[in-house]
Amino acid sequence: MHTKKQGVIPMIQKQNTASKKGQASLYIILGMVFVILVILYYVETSTGILSGIVTGLSKTVSESLEQSEMREQVNRCLSDYAKQGLELLQTQGGYIELPREQIFFDERALGIFSEEGIQKVSISSMEEELSQYVQENVERDCFNDKEKYSLEQGDLVVTTTLKEEEVVIEAEWLLQFHNKEDPTLYFSLQSFAVALDTNMLQLFEEAELVAEEGMDYHTQYYAENTINRVQILNSEANITILSMEEEYFIIAIKK
Repeated sequence: MHTKKQGVIPMIQKQNTASKKGQASLYIILGMVFVILVILYYVETSTGILSGIVTGLSKTVSESLEQSEMREQVNRCLSDYAKQGLELLQTQGGYIELPREQIFFDERALGIFSEEGIQKVSISSMEEELSQYVQENVERDCFNDKEKYSLEQGDLVVTTTLKEEEVVIEAEWLLQFHNKEDPTLYFSLQSFAVALDTNMLQLFEEAELVAEEGMDYHTQYYAENTINRVQILNSEANITILSMEEEYFIIAIKK
């Protein structure tokens, strides 16, 4: 029985193939090492760029914090002056800017809520007055301290909506802040809104009933809450104090 001997040439071909595969693997490894070295060199010589990226991120975070602070300041101004305006509406008969004809009661002036069956105060008139009051005061006083920023202001437009158990104050006001110490740090704000808890709408609706019904000494119930009436005869008009929880609304009705 004869054993078939493997030829020399096939063996050499196999050795050459293995050698080529090894060389290819070596080239790949060397290529990867070269790429890594290039990247390390680039990073080492580009610390300024990396530093700029880190600085930019830092400024973005800082800007975001500053934006939140300034937005909070505007909302606080809107809220404070809305509260002041609401108090004036409630203590002056539904007016912030008192009309020429006034009734004096308990050392305070009241505008006429209703006269000879004609109602002079409406929800829309109170909303408009409150919007105007907030707008004028916020524009004048909200940014008195401008030490850190230079500020460019657009026109402020305020909208007031009286709702069940709250009043919503919305404002459109383009504000552009520029940091005086770092001119590259700047940002803009535009839309703002706050909501305040108040029973003003319920008190107003009760005032309308009083104006329609006339003097009636009793306690009126509204939904699940109680609105108390205290009615006082005055030589000039009938004065009614409506109270609900911790709020009250004083109105003067002329017959």
